[in-house]
Amino acid sequence: MAELKVEAVNNYRLKEDETIDEIYITGCTPNIPKTQVIAVKNEASVKVNYEWKIHKESAEEKELEELNEATSYQITPMKGIIDPDATIDFNVEFKSKLSIPYYKIIALYINDIPFEAIK
Repeated sequence: MAELKVEAVNNYRLKEDETIDEIYITGCTPNIPKTQVIAVKNEASVKVNYEWKIHKESAEEKELEELNEATSYQITPMKGIIDPDATIDFNVEFKSKLSIPYYKIIALYINDIPFEAIK
């Protein structure tokens, strides 16, 4: 089965049964990018083709982004392949012109699941 696990956030190693549902980027200053690092491990025995997607949370957020054209969340690498038993560090960067909270849903999708990963 294709299975990915968050191993660490900003060098904080998660315990075996610990999971992450939310990540906060705090202490942001307008026009200065702030980055969080998420380490994700492929616990499968097959390569996993992945892609991050960033979703807007609400119509209100869309209006705020129109006011603040340069608000951005970027994830690098955005897509690629994680080899079996390998870990990749993903940089999640936030930058805004305004000093107000923004909320995004970022999701890591597994694409093209190989037949051997299906049980």
